[in-house]
Amino acid sequence: MVGLSLVISGCFTRSIADHVGRRGWFQANEERFRSAGFDYPGCPLLPGDSTKPVVVLVHGIGGEGPEMAASVPLLREWDVFMFRWVPYEDRDEAAQRLADGVTRLSACAPERQLLVLAHSAGGVVASHAASRVKLSPEAKLDVWTVASPLAGTVRRAGNADGRAEAVLMLDLGSRISRYPIAARGVSVKHLRTSAAADDIMQPTGDLVPNDVKVGVPGAPQLDLPDNLTHGGALVWVVGQLVRGDAEVWLTPAAQSKAF
Repeated sequence: MVGLSLVISGCFTRSIADHVGRRGWFQANEERFRSAGFDYPGCPLLPGDSTKPVVVLVHGIGGEGPEMAASVPLLREWDVFMFRWVPYEDRDEAAQRLADGVTRLSACAPERQLLVLAHSAGGVVASHAASRVKLSPEAKLDVWTVASPLAGTVRRAGNADGRAEAVLMLDLGSRISRYPIAARGVSVKHLRTSAAADDIMQPTGDLVPNDVKVGVPGAPQLDLPDNLTHGGALVWVVGQLVRGDAEVWLTPAAQSKAF
């Protein structure tokens, strides 16, 4: 009965989230987000600077917090999308929706660099989505997770075989030990914050949320300045990107960079 209640509650929550715009794909228009129209055929217009990557923002478990409010204005001249998800949906469902949208953007603009910038728990979703994206041979996609507790936040044991829990919130509240390999043409980098300034990364017993051994196989784990807070890390990374100081991360060959 508990499992059934979770499933029913999840479906109900997802339906409401879709209706009120808390879940789905949205495109920035003068710092406001409107439906990206991915339910219909055709491609979205991309009026931003074509020399810059198309950016897909993925928020954390609480939705778009102050870090997104501060980051979006910095990207005013860029083509920016927001992928919204809710913690009561299935992990694989959220990852597939993210992957499908990125695949569509890639097909619509194969000549443009695509960058998924996933904050906090959004990095867990994006790390699973990286294996599901289908790119054309000429397309380029980078996935950056920022301040993401990729190893989970609670010592509760997850499914031994890596299967998704009943709802995504349970995945995040479990120990995560592995992720699938990224799809062809997808470059993943994990941008790590420090427990010195980011409380989310505080160890719980032997569980370290930003454990360097946990992430997408082969993805570099890059340490951000240790004075960055959980939300401040996203704003800092976006600032670096806008100023051109993070362009080295957009090349698959980049393994590390000191700050």
